[in-house]
Amino acid sequence: MKFYDLRLQIRDRCKKMGCSYRDPAPSSGLGEEPRPVVKPMTQETKEPEKKEVPKEFAPPPEGKPKAPSAKWPVVISTAAVGAVGVGLGVGFFVASEGKKSEAVGLREDLIDGGIRCETRGIVPCDEYGAMKQSYFDLQTAGIAATAVGGGLLVTSAILAVVWPQEGGGGVASFRPVVSVSDRASYFGVAGSF
Repeated sequence: MKFYDLRLQIRDRCKKMGCSYRDPAPSSGLGEEPRPVVKPMTQETKEPEKKEVPKEFAPPPEGKPKAPSAKWPVVISTAAVGAVGVGLGVGFFVASEGKKSEAVGLREDLIDGGIRCETRGIVPCDEYGAMKQSYFDLQTAGIAATAVGGGLLVTSAILAVVWPQEGGGGVASFRPVVSVSDRASYFGVAGSF
């Protein structure tokens, strides 16, 4: 839209509302039409008739005010919780690698000492078993936290795309697509993005 066109729209709206209009930007002379001249309202000019207020300037309708959309707070908080989950998962993986190296070191000490852990009740063997179990526990927690965090990040991305827009549209224009055969399955979402 050219600046001149915008000025004309402002002038026209001003006339509809009955206010005076003075063009703040003189014509540049670069192929634009000459600047419109509008006389300011004075007492000598006739009082404009009451006209209907344009829709964009009308006060909001009576009744219950429309609540703001919760889209971005929900998307951002879901993504933040997902990022924390992924971070915790990575932390558990790092801690499990520390436990693994401690367990490997203890196992090498047991082998060097000639101790075989075939029966329970030997104190160094119980320590080795506890370290190994701690490694597996931390690995499991890392996998679970990373999976949940990643799922929340994917969910927040989907919410950002699929959440209905203000004034309609949104989810109603999307539809699920499912294709199942004996060798493969497909699940997707179709619609305008």
